[in-house]
Amino acid sequence: MKKIFLFIALVGVATLTSCNGNSSSGDKQIDTISYMLGMAQGQPDQIAAYLAQMGSDSTQIDQFIKGLKEGLEAADDPAKIAYFQGLMAGLQTKKMGFANIENNIFGNDSTRHLSASRYVQGLKDALARKTEMMIGGQKVGPEVAAQYLDSVSRILNEQALAKEFAKEKKAAEDYMSKIAKAEGVQALSDGVYYKVLTAGNGPKVGERDTVMVKYKGTLINGKEFDASPGEEARPMPVSGVVPGFKAALMAMPIGSKWEVYIPYSQAYGARPMGEVLPAFSNLIFTIELVGKK
Repeated sequence: MKKIFLFIALVGVATLTSCNGNSSSGDKQIDTISYMLGMAQGQPDQIAAYLAQMGSDSTQIDQFIKGLKEGLEAADDPAKIAYFQGLMAGLQTKKMGFANIENNIFGNDSTRHLSASRYVQGLKDALARKTEMMIGGQKVGPEVAAQYLDSVSRILNEQALAKEFAKEKKAAEDYMSKIAKAEGVQALSDGVYYKVLTAGNGPKVGERDTVMVKYKGTLINGKEFDASPGEEARPMPVSGVVPGFKAALMAMPIGSKWEVYIPYSQAYGARPMGEVLPAFSNLIFTIELVGKK
């Protein structure tokens, strides 16, 4: 919700009087300022939009006011502050954190949801530095848990995307199977293939090198998605490109020009990259390795 800041001129404040004649503090000036602050911030459309954003609606204004009043009254009590902070953290975790994670991991499968009770138990065990859970022979702690989440998230996400984009995945795999049998095509590691257009006779480069390259990248439908500018070679750190491109650079003698066929697993994986690269995109690069910088 948009924050509203009320600036009250010091001159003239003494003339303010309570609008309803009631005083909760015994100081009419303070009561009036407090009332005006609430009035200035009581904008129905903004509060309704805030409630809608959090999964409620404008019919629950009374509950919102009740919670607001309890929060104001609890603001000087450390125990209640902790409770209300936990309450807000829980709301935000469920409405935003869980929702984003579920979308990333499970894709469009709306039947699978994270367990709030197991999440809380994991949090409690982490804070107590005590757990009986083991993963891969290791007792679980925050670092092991993070590594597990990273690994399983990638696997589950790819499974969800494979289901959602089954047609694109099959087309990508069929294309690589066809390329593997094409005349003049040779294999590199991890399913990457290449065809020599110009054989170079210079030295090979290493992973820590920065090279000068001319290149053009297309999808299997022939659509160009990237290219070096004009006829100029572009500096490129070998370690800073996708695995399939890196494998080709390190296999090419300087002076070579290859056509390189990179499966999605050695490029950007299963996930679509905006409007540029669809899900399960194989990449085809014409690469000319001009030299080292």
